[in-house]
Amino acid sequence: MNLKHKLLIPLSLFCAAGACIAALWLTGQSKPAPSASAAVHCIGPGKKLEVICRGTEGCKVTLADSDGSPAWTLWPVEDGEYKLDKDLPAGAYSLTLTDSQGQEISAETVTVTDSLLYTEEETYPLRSLSPLYYDPEAVTADGWIAIYHQGDVPGKDMSVVWLNLADQSTPDGMVSMRNMQGQWMLFGSVPGEYTAYLFADNNYQYDYLASWDFSTAEPEGWMLCWLPESGKAGAAQGGITVRSPEETGKVSVYWGCGGEALPDYLPLAELTITEGAAYKQLPESLAIPAGATELLLCSANGKVLANERIPDMLCAKEETPLYSFAVISDTHVTPYPWNARNRQTAAAFADLAAMDLLLTIDNGDVTNNGRPREYALLKGMAQKAGLSPFYLTIGNHDVYKNLGSYTEYRDTFLKAAGRDSVYTELEVEAPATFLLLGSEGAADGQALDSGDSVLHEGQLSWLSAQLEAAPKNEPVFIFHHQPLSDSVSGTLGYSDVIPDSSLHELLDGNPQAFFISGHTHYTLGSEWAAYQYQDGLSVIHDGCVCESYDGEEVRRGSEGLVVEVYEDYLLLRARDFLEGAWMASGFRRLDFRF
Repeated sequence: MNLKHKLLIPLSLFCAAGACIAALWLTGQSKPAPSASAAVHCIGPGKKLEVICRGTEGCKVTLADSDGSPAWTLWPVEDGEYKLDKDLPAGAYSLTLTDSQGQEISAETVTVTDSLLYTEEETYPLRSLSPLYYDPEAVTADGWIAIYHQGDVPGKDMSVVWLNLADQSTPDGMVSMRNMQGQWMLFGSVPGEYTAYLFADNNYQYDYLASWDFSTAEPEGWMLCWLPESGKAGAAQGGITVRSPEETGKVSVYWGCGGEALPDYLPLAELTITEGAAYKQLPESLAIPAGATELLLCSANGKVLANERIPDMLCAKEETPLYSFAVISDTHVTPYPWNARNRQTAAAFADLAAMDLLLTIDNGDVTNNGRPREYALLKGMAQKAGLSPFYLTIGNHDVYKNLGSYTEYRDTFLKAAGRDSVYTELEVEAPATFLLLGSEGAADGQALDSGDSVLHEGQLSWLSAQLEAAPKNEPVFIFHHQPLSDSVSGTLGYSDVIPDSSLHELLDGNPQAFFISGHTHYTLGSEWAAYQYQDGLSVIHDGCVCESYDGEEVRRGSEGLVVEVYEDYLLLRARDFLEGAWMASGFRRLDFRF
């Protein structure tokens, strides 16, 4: 489902997980009722108040302090999200929406606190707990936070949950309650009234710096909860929980902004409701797209059921990449021009050619049978689309699955690729090294299985020298059709690389190396589409243009990657060529560690 051509109309208000935002209905039949509400109802020092307006044409929004003096006025009001352009002194404020006649439509209270510890809402639905915010300058490295039942005394009574700030916090002073230790089954399942305490250090004298009261309650109606597990801007890792008034059904979660799904983005997750609930764990490296400020929960017919605000400090920053390139694989071009695989390849080429790319690499199994006719069609489609420069690596299908004469098929490939070796370094005007690897056929006349890639000692020595010579402050992109064992999706305990152990040994412990492969046909929305080993190596799956495998069945699909290179990280943007849209489930951020 694609929401980009729909009109979103407010229907009612939901308060969920730290945000009180209008719920929406996909229809164009009636004018929405005017509404203006704060994204959150409590902010700390230096935070900017955000107001969300819907159907407010001709209306006036006023923020007044306790004396009734206007602190901020907005008139006339257009639909959208507004962020206050000045700091507010601590105190209680009234946010009021009036019509063109001066009649009050709605009013709510917003608090600006100078407390060293606070939450954004007074009450949260169970299992949708928003982060706690604290002043990081007020505590030492041994500081900690604990939550008690209201009335219990620190040092005398046991806390319900707690967290050492050195274990999980951010420089901006945000911690996720979900990451706290202790009686989480009780805290997350039973409504209650609580007090959070901020302690300066771990001397266990229980002299606290600040306290803050809040409560939890059973959710009403639909609930969407995202519990982030990282405090890093742009990081989506965490759990999504959906609570439903219905026992069963299917729903989708989208990245959104202003109550609408981000245009040209497919769902982040598609969930099946069972016994009134559903859960989805988001992968470690999953990235939040720039421009997303909330998550939207949508029904099968497009109705927005609930939403969840992304804390400002977690929203992805708007940045311009240093350069971008595309990598696809498994085009499997056949000798029949109107074959579905050829049509999907042509569509992928046209889609990529419209982007500002440094280069494009078709990373193996570029043809289905390694025939000259197939290469001619492949190159013709690339030229027609204007896809240039365009490079190839060799896959097992390009040597007819290793069942025929390797030398004959290799020579056909090299002629089409316009070079004299299956492995080479690309001359690219960018601060990076681009290396193409490829199978050299069986050694000593031995037979090969259909998927194998054999790297001879000369190629491994060449790769070692290239890694040694590469600048130590730049990435090294290594393209090979077959993946390493125990790396990306579909490789647990398995590899078609010979010798896999030698290639692993060369690359392991190299934080500059980004090993990019295809071959498995797994969808880019799979959990292990990209992974960074603790010792430095990063592995990336580049999708499949001719079809897609979700771990259970092969389905019609066409996917590839656009890799954006920034100063400190890579952003892997998964693309669905059939839909002409970005795959939110396939966005990954890999930080540079060199």
